[in-house]
Amino acid sequence: MPSLEPPAIYDHVYNGVMAEHIETMDKIEAACPKEKQRGHVYGCSIVGKGWCITHIPVIGKGGVSKWLQVIVRKWENAHCNGMMVSHENCGFCRYLASHGY
Repeated sequence: MPSLEPPAIYDHVYNGVMAEHIETMDKIEAACPKEKQRGHVYGCSIVGKGWCITHIPVIGKGGVSKWLQVIVRKWENAHCNGMMVSHENCGFCRYLASHGY
């Protein structure tokens, strides 16, 4: 099974001002138009100098399972910590695609 974790170098607490929005999938798709253009979107991050805003799916109706929310949060946090938007070699992305997410 591929690693579902982001690269360790980016998998740590963000050291800046962070706002997390927990939303339904419909609201995330509306808030993340660039990601939506690339296909299905589970979350996104908007990163500025010293700040980051993340959009994370709600658990349950209109959202995702607790397990998936935890993983999406880790990946969006990794983007806040400087991980590039490209999801090349993304085990989590391949896992989602192969399991019909």
